[in-house]
Amino acid sequence: GIIWESESDTMAQTAKNEWGVSSDIYRKSFHHEAVSLCRRKEKEYMEVKRPKLSIVMSGTPKQLLSILPEVENGLFSRYLYYAFEDLGGFNSPFESHADQNYPKFFKQKGKEIAELYGQLQNLKQSIIFQLTMDQEKRFTLTFNHMLQKDRLLIGRDFDANVKRLGIILFRVTMILSALRILEDGDLSSPMVC
Repeated sequence: GIIWESESDTMAQTAKNEWGVSSDIYRKSFHHEAVSLCRRKEKEYMEVKRPKLSIVMSGTPKQLLSILPEVENGLFSRYLYYAFEDLGGFNSPFESHADQNYPKFFKQKGKEIAELYGQLQNLKQSIIFQLTMDQEKRFTLTFNHMLQKDRLLIGRDFDANVKRLGIILFRVTMILSALRILEDGDLSSPMVC
């Protein structure tokens, strides 16, 4: 599933409702652990054996605190954060800079991704993804350095965040490497970053 929410306050409010998705479901979904729900009304039972969930949210740092008020429960470490400062000026609403037909552009890109997904699903052999030896060493050194630095500054409280950031980074490298197939058409295994 995909959750795409432009106002993170909506996610915070939904979590407070009886029918809302709770933090444990998001945490389990990150590692594709089975998720089950049992609703009292109508004795409804649902189970997703291997959930695959992507969540994209936007909001301010203070809005984020309403969803993730603490780091101890582990939900904080299952997100990848992108923060930036808007240093640009005011954009004139009287001139258009959009020469691209975005709905058409994204529809075409969506078709290309769907075709790639179909090709990958129909492969006879499993896909093996790997980094080069040099990349593996740099990856491990970088995350060991981050762990040591964070332990010196704030103790072991942030260990899970650093380790899950490594998992997230590895997943991103797999996605980008798979998308590279669209450029060079190479479906060989192992797939090397």
